Amino acid sequence: MNKIAQKDINNIWISIESGILYAAKHNIPFRRIPNSTKKALSTNKKTKSPSQKDTISISKICQELKKLAKENKDQKAILALSSERALKIRLLLYKINARYKTNIDLDETASIEEWAQNIKSWLYIFNKKWALALEKEKNERIKEFTDR
Repeated sequence: MNKIAQKDINNIWISIESGILYAAKHNIPFRRIPNSTKKALSTNKKTKSPSQKDTISISKICQELKKLAKENKDQKAILALSSERALKIRLLLYKINARYKTNIDLDETASIEEWAQNIKSWLYIFNKKWALALEKEKNERIKEFTDR
């Protein structure tokens, strides 16, 4: 009885292996199940905070001014921009200045390159502010889930 033939061991192993594979195929889901804590901690992509919206707006202005600076070197900002677009940019920057108590320069008599560089530096500041706000929100959510 102690001596089991190699052939019998192989047959037993094959039946165990097929049983494990059968159970795995019928019980393990095919789709990936998302981690509920990761899902709870992720930010909702549909809602944007005011700082995020303002950062995106400044980014778009910065891109537009960079493009205009390449096309119209050493030209005044007021001449390079259409009057309607210049008015929209001025209004948007005025609202951002009022909301965050910043001092983004609205001087359109400066060259377009100087204005683009000024807006780019403010974009850097707003990106940092937005990143800090996201980090703070993430830490608050983590604390909320760990306190439960």
